[in-house]
Amino acid sequence: MLNTKTKFTSLITGVVLSIATFNPVAVFAGPLSTSLPNSPLILQTSVKPNILTLIDDSGSMDIETMISGTNNGVYYSPDARRLWTGGPRGYAYSHPASPQIYSRSIAPSEQFFLNDGSTDALAELAGIWRIWNSQYNKMYYDPTINYTPWVGIDSSTGFAYADAPVADVAKSTGSYNSYWKGDKNNIPGFWAARYYKWDDKNGNKVVDELYDAADRAANLVEITNPGTYEGGPDRDDCVSDPGAPNVCTYDEEIQNFANWFKYYRKRDYVVKRALSDIFSSNQNRVGLATIHEDTAVSTPVRDLTVSTNRAQLIENLFDIDPGGGTPLRIALREAGQYYQSGGNIMPSGNPSPILPAGGGGECQQNYTLLMTDGYWNGSSPGVGNRDKDGGSGNNNTIYDGGSHADDVSDTLADVAMKYYEIDLNTSLANQVPQNGDDNNPAQHMVTYGVSFGLTGDIPDGQPVDRATPPSPNWPDPVTANTAETIDDLRHAAWNGRGEFLSAANPKQLIDGLTNAFQSIQGRTGGAASVSFSEAALQAGTKVFQVEFDSNDWSGDLKAFLLNSGGTLGAQVWSAETQLAALVTPTSDSRKIFTYNDSTNTGVAFSWGSLSAKQKSDLNAAAGDAQTEVLPYLRGATGDEGGLFRNRGKRLGDIIRSTPAFVTANPTAWPDDNAHNTGAFADYHDFVITVRTSAIYVGSNDGMLHGFNANTGDELMAYIPNALFSSSAGEGLHALTDKNYKHRHYVDGSPTVVDARIGGGSGAAAWKTVLVSGLRGGGRSYFALDVTNPANFDEANPTDTVLWEFTSDDDPDGDLGYTYGEASIVPAEDGNWYAIFGNGYNSDRGRAVLYMVRLDHNGAWSAGDFYKISVDSADNTTNRNGLATPVVIDKDGNGKSDTVYAGDLKGGLYAFDITNPASITKRKVFQTQSNQPITSAPVVAKHPSESAVATSPNTLIMFGTGQYLVVPDMTTTDTQSFYGVWDKGSATAATTANLVEQTLSNFTSGGNTVRLLTQNDVGYSADSPPTQGWYFDLGLGAAGERMVVRPILRGNDIWFVTTIPDPAPCGNQGSGFLMVADARTGGSPQRSTFDINGDGQVDGEDLFFDTNGDGIPDFTVQDLIDSPQDLDGDGNNDNIVDLDGDGSVSIEEAIYQLGQLGVTDQLIAPVGAQQSDSVEGFALLSDTAYITLLGGLQQTAIAPVTSDPIDRLSWEELR
Repeated sequence: MLNTKTKFTSLITGVVLSIATFNPVAVFAGPLSTSLPNSPLILQTSVKPNILTLIDDSGSMDIETMISGTNNGVYYSPDARRLWTGGPRGYAYSHPASPQIYSRSIAPSEQFFLNDGSTDALAELAGIWRIWNSQYNKMYYDPTINYTPWVGIDSSTGFAYADAPVADVAKSTGSYNSYWKGDKNNIPGFWAARYYKWDDKNGNKVVDELYDAADRAANLVEITNPGTYEGGPDRDDCVSDPGAPNVCTYDEEIQNFANWFKYYRKRDYVVKRALSDIFSSNQNRVGLATIHEDTAVSTPVRDLTVSTNRAQLIENLFDIDPGGGTPLRIALREAGQYYQSGGNIMPSGNPSPILPAGGGGECQQNYTLLMTDGYWNGSSPGVGNRDKDGGSGNNNTIYDGGSHADDVSDTLADVAMKYYEIDLNTSLANQVPQNGDDNNPAQHMVTYGVSFGLTGDIPDGQPVDRATPPSPNWPDPVTANTAETIDDLRHAAWNGRGEFLSAANPKQLIDGLTNAFQSIQGRTGGAASVSFSEAALQAGTKVFQVEFDSNDWSGDLKAFLLNSGGTLGAQVWSAETQLAALVTPTSDSRKIFTYNDSTNTGVAFSWGSLSAKQKSDLNAAAGDAQTEVLPYLRGATGDEGGLFRNRGKRLGDIIRSTPAFVTANPTAWPDDNAHNTGAFADYHDFVITVRTSAIYVGSNDGMLHGFNANTGDELMAYIPNALFSSSAGEGLHALTDKNYKHRHYVDGSPTVVDARIGGGSGAAAWKTVLVSGLRGGGRSYFALDVTNPANFDEANPTDTVLWEFTSDDDPDGDLGYTYGEASIVPAEDGNWYAIFGNGYNSDRGRAVLYMVRLDHNGAWSAGDFYKISVDSADNTTNRNGLATPVVIDKDGNGKSDTVYAGDLKGGLYAFDITNPASITKRKVFQTQSNQPITSAPVVAKHPSESAVATSPNTLIMFGTGQYLVVPDMTTTDTQSFYGVWDKGSATAATTANLVEQTLSNFTSGGNTVRLLTQNDVGYSADSPPTQGWYFDLGLGAAGERMVVRPILRGNDIWFVTTIPDPAPCGNQGSGFLMVADARTGGSPQRSTFDINGDGQVDGEDLFFDTNGDGIPDFTVQDLIDSPQDLDGDGNNDNIVDLDGDGSVSIEEAIYQLGQLGVTDQLIAPVGAQQSDSVEGFALLSDTAYITLLGGLQQTAIAPVTSDPIDRLSWEELR
């Protein structure tokens, strides 16, 4: 016979999506006694990079002026340059205030020039005001900016840096000495707290010298008491008059000026402000050095999670004392030598910071961030011409030449190239991650360059690629103390595969340094799941794939066409691209809803609609909650990089949320006369409606998003009320923080189903309802009416928002973090319910099943939801939790009556929900060693058992293991895959009641392939009767587990395993795509998927064991091509073409092997190892799609050759 397998029939799974496809449950696990992490586990094993911040401590860093286009940024009058010994110089300081290196360069006061009265003096007077104007002198006080103290401990007080004393600036400077025309002069003093406004009198947009006495009088602002002062939208310190946010009182203004004077006045001060903020929160390995190799402040690269390391780094930063020239080339060379062998840039005795192999040095990345405010000078680094093919310096690697090359030796760019292309530690294996243009696997140094106040001739965006030189080309020659050296800094960053950042003012420097550190920390990853637009592959079928980028924690949802062979085709749209078109710097045209916890109704996400709790959250952010925070959260870009963090994209990271596709025509339930009565009345009328196809997915930007499935345009977004919190580091305000640390928000997967429920008036009607949890984002489920996207309207939010159920709504606090998916089903009492497990880390630590009325509105009370706990006592030390349930209709009456779900302690339970107000439970199975069950099972009608005495006669298939908390990454406990016959027994079965199958491995074509035994499982025919089968995972892969829901297809059960790799330089894990015979848990004994990667499932993917040792000897294709004696009669047995089509199919071969009586010698591979972390999978037609950390991979699988699964009733949709 061609196929002798028994046919199966599945029962309904209540985890129903309106797409008829197999979406995996996102990877999730139970925390037991450990707190939940706020970032993906797949990023937890990454080795922390080494980051050396190399700071310019030259004399120019002491300067208090920065003018565009001038070296050192000093001020020159074009009409009358002030002269002093040494030639033309400029003004370096705006105030006479020590310390000042260039004491002869203090700007004279206006009164000095008036008193002098000469032609030159009056010409100088016309422009001297610009020293005290922030639009000309970028270092000067800007009244629109809120200046805050450095971050760290003031060594003079032992306390954190605080607001500066206003007495230091609320006074006259008194007379002071300065030089003009080479002469020392006694300069009349002026009021220290002052600034000039700019009146562009001639409209040329240039801050030029046109001020006369009247102009000066009209535009000079002296901060004196009493008075009010003009601030700006970013002046969060000006709160005295909420009705006039741009107006500041004297106390507010003088304090702001005092803070600028003490903490921002000098270039060196701004760097200390920026880096102290970064160092205070960075979690990497960071060190500090100066270009003058000041070992008194040099700080070796160390782990900043150690508080003493962080404190020392910040203290040394504050001790930097500027002076001297700008020897950037020597300093960068010393940084490279530090990475290579220790070098002289650190105090003696400090070795290279690259970790040993056991600590992850083989894959550790090394960065130097070089910041300067001037043109380089100093002696030659002696490295030769490292960036030219054939140049001096022993190079000619694949990393130089092309756009990197020039004809100049010993430039800053040559130093960067040397330490990029050489192996900094030849004793370590070369496993450094390759990202984009940084493709050197050996230990190397990546160079970032930051220029403060100066630009070169090469524009941003050049070079355009690694093969094409910039336009204009790299400077030749590169002359010290010229603008060519800034282009050389850009060239160094290009050669070193880093980034070049140019900051024209203090704010840009602070933002630039922050962005540089964020860039260093970032990496891009794929996410957990995909969805499809059709149930089977056909023309126009789209696959929807999510992704995230941990560089800025942004994300995207992309639609791709599938080619006829199931391979990924062209991209159709990007949701992020479409979303960006809906926002401006100050506004948006989006439809965003939330749930008001005071009125218990859906509302628009607008200030006037929010509750007090919600407003408190937004008020906890920097900036005005109504005019700045709320627009930012809605996507406005105007305050990015200023008040708030730079998000990069409008859409936040999507990590574990599986997209849910909703078709243009609702088709969740059968459209036939038999089912258009009672609870399903009028469904036909609902089915024939037409609407916009949509796809819904959760994001960690705080929203569930709905997009047009055809165009990618955003249709709506919803912010769960459970996310609002005014606590530090939590709530929506945390998303605005420039030092944002990732948190989960809407990370759960939505379920979308058609249901007949009552509206606010109680009239029952068909609606398409979405229910979703938050996974690690919170303890809540919410429900939305997504029937017709055309009806999404912020003016009518209650038409969209149905309810929100949180842990606060259950007096027992049994709802934990909502990791599971909900089921939406009709029940025996005539109502529709959302059914879900309670998740993890609940207050009482129990595993609980919830049934929540779908038609609920208003406050929650008894009768609105029902629940049952599987535990008899609380346990907050070793908490339990219930995973995603499966809901079935075992009696076929069209209403759900039974639920199956597993818990963290290895119990598989059946729940009788016939009477929702009185749910009962029964333990069906207990796993060996209490293996945790963290994914939903698959439930099928038993293929051979149907006796009334053993009702319900279901076969439940599930795997064990957890993968959520950090300790899970290193656990190696044996996990298993089970198939358990539920025969209604009051006593839970164990492995003693099951038949064990055994895995084995062999290598085929260089790949690890798995086999399964084929032990018979007779169930009631066995003596004593057996209750199913199981096999252990972990063969050659310690720590292997199953945390993604399996899929039943034909007679086969498909699943993927996860194998974490805790090694510092591991690849974030791997896994297997596997298949087993659902009846026995053994090998299917036929080709099931493409083993050799030729895109076909054929005789090359099925093996033959000639001697019965269980090891494959030939492929079936080998037997077709080269006949052998298979039955032992002494004659070769030919396997021939039976149907005359010119080829021998695998079915024909198996049939003929059966005629020879040797099918028991067939060996079908059941597993193929994946080389990357397995995040999820889906099946569509004859293709398996595996989502890996690195992207989507597809594998051909065999068609279903048996009859389709017999379904008990139309409710079976999975």
